[in-house]
Amino acid sequence: DSSLSSSIYAMLLLFVLSSPKIRFRKLYLSALADIFLLTFARGAYVAMFMALMVWALQKKLILPTLLVIAFSCVLLVGIPKPTGEAGRLLRTSTIEARLADYQEALIVWSKHPLFGVGYNHIRDVKISGYAKQVGVEGVNHAGAGFQNTYLVMLATMGVVGLIAYIAVLTAWWQSSVGMRPIITFLGVYSVFDNILLHPHVLFVATVIMLLQIGLH
Repeated sequence: DSSLSSSIYAMLLLFVLSSPKIRFRKLYLSALADIFLLTFARGAYVAMFMALMVWALQKKLILPTLLVIAFSCVLLVGIPKPTGEAGRLLRTSTIEARLADYQEALIVWSKHPLFGVGYNHIRDVKISGYAKQVGVEGVNHAGAGFQNTYLVMLATMGVVGLIAYIAVLTAWWQSSVGMRPIITFLGVYSVFDNILLHPHVLFVATVIMLLQIGLH
């Protein structure tokens, strides 16, 4: 899964970038950056740009960071792409599918705006006829969520849950300066896919936080 893999590679990349005490740091950065680019996850690219800007502001290295980003963009255009839809960086089909998905989430939320329909109840609500998921036939994994973490929280826990969730992210941001690039990446990428609620992503983020405490 490109969303999950790109998230994990990005967190590891940002962790190594923010940890100068790691041995063979440049080698790890080069390898992780190459692997990350090869995921061809456009939402991850946008999120990484924002995360690198946060890191650059912290380190006061804005110009060198912009030069690296520009070089990466040139490299991304030039490297061979996989055949099929996944390799087309200018594709619009996934954008249209996400917009339909977001619209459906808002329809579900509109029925229970304050407290939502309850976490892990999205599949039941969709089957009951609240909203029709575009492009999905029958009952499958795609029918159990939405491709936006904030809309998942809004639909399942309402305005109250979304406010509480954002408050937790804000507290996390304020309490951990070293984690801010990673928090930025996850926060931005969660607009394009439901990343922040993925157990593997949360596990890796927790491990990185513990490692940062140990290294600092």
